Amino acid sequence: MGPNRHGVARVMEANEKERFLSIVHRLEGLRVDDCRMAHEIIKREKGSIMPLPPASGSDAAHYRGSLCDPKSRDHLGCAHTMCRARARELIAKLARDFPFVGETASAYIDDLKRIEWAIIEIDTQRQDAERAHADLSKSLCESGPISTEQEREWNERLASAARDIDTLIETHNARNDELRGVQKALVGKLSAMV
Repeated sequence: MGPNRHGVARVMEANEKERFLSIVHRLEGLRVDDCRMAHEIIKREKGSIMPLPPASGSDAAHYRGSLCDPKSRDHLGCAHTMCRARARELIAKLARDFPFVGETASAYIDDLKRIEWAIIEIDTQRQDAERAHADLSKSLCESGPISTEQEREWNERLASAARDIDTLIETHNARNDELRGVQKALVGKLSAMV
């Protein structure tokens, strides 16, 4: 019925082992996509850097579009997913049904929560960075004629704002890599228990 105190696997009943491995395989099958948090991109006028105005009745400064469709959001690295909640539920079920996974389950849930909060923070920062870039773009478009020197300064500011966005995308991808590593380690530990 799972490993003893020393981590040595013991024989499980066939149906218990099947049920255990079924949950492990479901955890293993959860996706982690490098989505670039595309839902935060502020839409622009065709062929222009000018951000689109917000939808009617919106209090937003610019038109961002909507969240990705539910299927696209169904991965562990999305800031707006229920996938991590499902992962926690699966782990909790393993811990309830197979108490010997308790410490492993607890550690994974802690890691998942830590990474989740980091992803949510990155998402907020990405939204702010997109808004800053759009505000700069709009100001440039509305500024009227500018000198070559002013244009160079604007372009430097826009490039800096774009680099901020790229840095946040890289940071999100790093958290996704961390999720993949934690998921792989968990599946490996759990699979070794039977």
